[in-house]
Amino acid sequence: MTDTRTSLAILSDQLADAAASAGESIVAVHARPRLPSTGIHWQDGVIVTTDGTVRFTVSTGIVVANARLRPPELMP
Repeated sequence: MTDTRTSLAILSDQLADAAASAGESIVAVHARPRLPSTGIHWQDGVIVTTDGTVRFTVSTGIVVANARLRPPELMP
């Protein structure tokens, strides 16, 4: 069976699949007043974000792909 879609349509589908897959690894890091930052789920138990967006004096939380808020363990 041949694919009758254009190359552009095929590329669009491939990019959409890649974005959906990558989106599962992107999280919101609530570790400073007012503005969350983004983080990457690097491996089990590890989320990486920039240190300039983390304040140890505020309550922190991680929002994962299914929109659930989880408490983090911070590493210096």
